[in-house]
Amino acid sequence: MTIPLPTLQLAERDYPALQCSANARSVYGHALVAERQAVESHTQGDESAATKVICARIVGWLLLHPFGDTPAPFVLEFVNMWGDFNAKVYELGELYMQYVIPLFKQHKPASLTFSSPPTRSSFERLRNAIDQQVVPSPRDHKHAKAQALIRDRYRCKLSNRLDSASFGAGLVEMTPQDTETFATHCAHIFPESLGFLEGRDPEAKKNYLVTAYTMLNKFGCTNIQQELTGVNIHRLENVMTLEVNVHYHFDKLLVWLEAVEGRPHTYRIVTQKPYFGNFPDEVTFTSPHAHLPQPSPRYLRVHAACCRIAHMSGAAEYIDKIYRDEEELGVLSEDGTSAPVLAHFLQRLVEPG
Repeated sequence: MTIPLPTLQLAERDYPALQCSANARSVYGHALVAERQAVESHTQGDESAATKVICARIVGWLLLHPFGDTPAPFVLEFVNMWGDFNAKVYELGELYMQYVIPLFKQHKPASLTFSSPPTRSSFERLRNAIDQQVVPSPRDHKHAKAQALIRDRYRCKLSNRLDSASFGAGLVEMTPQDTETFATHCAHIFPESLGFLEGRDPEAKKNYLVTAYTMLNKFGCTNIQQELTGVNIHRLENVMTLEVNVHYHFDKLLVWLEAVEGRPHTYRIVTQKPYFGNFPDEVTFTSPHAHLPQPSPRYLRVHAACCRIAHMSGAAEYIDKIYRDEEELGVLSEDGTSAPVLAHFLQRLVEPG
């Protein structure tokens, strides 16, 4: 699904994020130049330029699909720093590919620990502030699943299929439209691993959390750690009932939800090859329990933006290849906290020579 960036003229016409910011248009222009140079280098036989094409497209699509209504100031400031504009575009895209996409693109059996991002004073100040807020907390997945099932009427949020355990326990009756029941999971939008310090190496896990929250803040998810640290990772705004198969593909960035403008909690269900689910075109989240909040539109927007950017830039396919290569080498850790292979391997592949 890799898609070249649209021209500046088309991007200004079709994407609101560029229409109100001359700075964003300028940075998008730099992304276009960086993309063109990388494509030309790759065409001339420079294999290392393939990753630069991906990184340039990440930055371009990130400007068109920001986490909020406008591109994050950090994205604009980073590219406009002194130095080679092309190099800044590639570096920024690499940061996003290393530290943001893998948060949402889960890898079984391991979730990965990342090395620290490049040292800059702005990163360090934010890291230090977040560091003070990350504390050990007890897990409460079971309670989150129970509340989500009640809110979601004991059904998958996307397919509306009935949860087999709830039916077996007599909590819900089948309707004439139900022909069978299905196993479900309590699916997290922002991954459950962002909530807790527990693991074989608490210091490594703390570094993972601080780094992850720092990068999310920088790319536009401001103050997200205050909402999700500890047991708050299980808040109802961050979870939903999904069939096991749907949950697996949601965590692989192969299914996501795009908000329908003007219709609260209504989403278009988008799937990506190789996954095709049997879903309606749209779904509206409702519940007989009004006091139980629905999944956060903001959280779903971030997940959707990450999905789109990962696929349109080619980063999703690239990261899948890295996962496959690393599994063949047999170096992935069992608990996801002792082997920062993705950042290391990405860095080794992206660097020339």
